[in-house]
Amino acid sequence: MPSWRKARRCWSEVVSGQNADVVAFDDVFTGADVAGVLAGSASGRLLLVTTDWSDSFALIDFLASVPGGGQLLADRLRLVIQQRIARSAPDAASAHPEAPRARPVFDVLLASDALRAALRAGTPVAELRRMAAAEGHRELGEQLRAFVAAGQITPKEAARLQS
Repeated sequence: MPSWRKARRCWSEVVSGQNADVVAFDDVFTGADVAGVLAGSASGRLLLVTTDWSDSFALIDFLASVPGGGQLLADRLRLVIQQRIARSAPDAASAHPEAPRARPVFDVLLASDALRAALRAGTPVAELRRMAAAEGHRELGEQLRAFVAAGQITPKEAARLQS
C-alpha cells in the first residue's frame, strides 16, 4: 500500500497519539480527503496541509458544506495560503540568459473575525469573496491575469498554475 494511503488512513491516530501541536501534511489531503482537516483530532493544532485545491474559496465552500463544517471553520480557520511558481521566458539581460525565470505567486487569505462570523452565519461563498477583496485579498487568478496582461507570463502558464 502506498505511504500516502497509509497516512490518510491513520494520520488522526498518529497526531493524537503524539499529542502534536503542529502537523504538516504534504499531499495527503487531496480531493474530498481535505475534509479530514475538520476531524476532532485536528482541533487545537496548527495544520499545514498541501492539497490539490486551486481556489481558496472553493476549498472553503467545500469544507463549509460538510455537516458542521461552517461552524468548525469559523472556530478554527486562520489563513489559507496558496503558492505557485510561475515560469517565464529567459531574460537575455540576466547573468544566466539561458535559464527560465521563476517567480513565486502567493494567494494569502487571512480569516478575519468578520470572515469567520460570516462562515458561522452560513454566508454564501460569493459574499465571502467580496468581503475578502474588500479587506485587500487578491485571489491567485486575479494576480495571474495581471501578470499575463503585463507580459510577465503567458496565458498558457497562467492556466497551468490554476489547474
